[in-house]
Amino acid sequence: MTSLCSVLRVLRVLRVLVVIIGYLASYTTAQDAQNTPFTLAAIASAAPQSNSFALVNDTKCDASVVTVVYELYTRNTMVFQTCVSDGKYNIFPFSGTHPTTQQIGAMSRSLACRAIFASILLAGIPECEISNFPMRAAAETLLKIAVDVDKYPKIADTVPSTERFVQMMQWRRDVNLAATAGVPNDSKSKLYAEYSSNLYTITTNGLVRLTADKEVQYRSTVDGSFSQDHIVSLPSMPALHGSDSAKVGSKIFAVVDSYECDNEVVKTVKTVATANRAMFNKCKADSGYQLYPYTGVLPDAKIITELIDSAECMGIITAVVLLNMPPCIIDSLPMRASCETLLYFSTIIGNGASAPTAAQYDELMAWRSDSDLAKAAGAPFDGDSDTYSTFTKNLRAALIASKVTVMNNYTIILGDSEGTSIEMKDGEHPSFVSTNSSMDFFVGKVIPAGEESVSEPAETTTAELVTTRTSDTTVASITSTTLAIVLAIVATNI
Repeated sequence: MTSLCSVLRVLRVLRVLVVIIGYLASYTTAQDAQNTPFTLAAIASAAPQSNSFALVNDTKCDASVVTVVYELYTRNTMVFQTCVSDGKYNIFPFSGTHPTTQQIGAMSRSLACRAIFASILLAGIPECEISNFPMRAAAETLLKIAVDVDKYPKIADTVPSTERFVQMMQWRRDVNLAATAGVPNDSKSKLYAEYSSNLYTITTNGLVRLTADKEVQYRSTVDGSFSQDHIVSLPSMPALHGSDSAKVGSKIFAVVDSYECDNEVVKTVKTVATANRAMFNKCKADSGYQLYPYTGVLPDAKIITELIDSAECMGIITAVVLLNMPPCIIDSLPMRASCETLLYFSTIIGNGASAPTAAQYDELMAWRSDSDLAKAAGAPFDGDSDTYSTFTKNLRAALIASKVTVMNNYTIILGDSEGTSIEMKDGEHPSFVSTNSSMDFFVGKVIPAGEESVSEPAETTTAELVTTRTSDTTVASITSTTLAIVLAIVATNI
């Protein structure tokens, strides 16, 4: 019996030693990576009929891919906005200007941007161009840079210049196109190995997932809960006191002259009203108020409450913001600011606040109109104020909490309708404008974030994704969390 106990003790000690040796090996590998000097890999060029890197013609994304991209955008609006804020760059829709080194570095370090780039891969977006931009290649390149930044935090060369970033992105596009076509794709190169290893690392860490309804979620640890809390920068919720006024020449909140909507905008508004006449009539019946054309009467607390309680009214109001209406005046009303203000109040009233008086509504709408005009003009727009922070948070919350789809013919779809008949052409979507927007929202769906449920939602996992993208690279790793769990289990058995 004594002999048996001795043998068991020896076996337990050996198990501990095996775990420790495994940890030391993993630690040594990590240290080696830190100590290995970072050198820039050569970037090859694809050539027709090449035996090592064949050139394959690029293609534009088809309507189904464009629809998925816009669904990703509208389903994760706050994450996109946080990425834009973190990186000082709008990766979608592509503006035609590539990011600076500083913007590349900021995006690669941003958790929101990393989640967005990962969602593009998780959604299965193929290698194609949307608005003359190779979105998948761009996402993979920025994720590759993100891992380099993590591995070599003190080496400046990990963040490329704009010129090298464009070269890397175009190289990756050509690699993906060649791989899809089944022709040589530079798979023997150092740069290919770096991409494969880095993409494997960042797509198998278990920190990002894409749910079945296209919501990208993040968790800070592998045993944490998925949500968007860690990848969305929401300002604190101070009370909204009086709004500040724009001042001529101000470096904080500048006055920008208002302007009348041009004929094209007026035509679009009329088209929306005509396409949704029954919805406008139902809204008027529900609230006793006419949204369009504006009658000159401001809504009071009772009318605002009834507007917010009406699904038809909120559908129309939300659609105006989704359609990127510019901050112009139509029928003596700043229509975009009016709708944004009603969305803001819909959130705070839903949280228990009282509806505003007509004067309070008018004051906040006027402030928002001035802010929209200034931001669209590139002037100071009161963006650092508590008013702006609180307004933005509640406006975004209202958009996330709604479910609205705008069709190509400007029909507004409410409720649970999926809008499967949407057809979009590359670079085209129903909209007043593609730029000059105070919030950078684009047409599409805004789907409510679901409540946490007992059962996990259907999802695409990064582990499933990587097997089809980097199967020629094998990376072994052990996380500190896993190690701690193993050590704890072994310790209890000694």
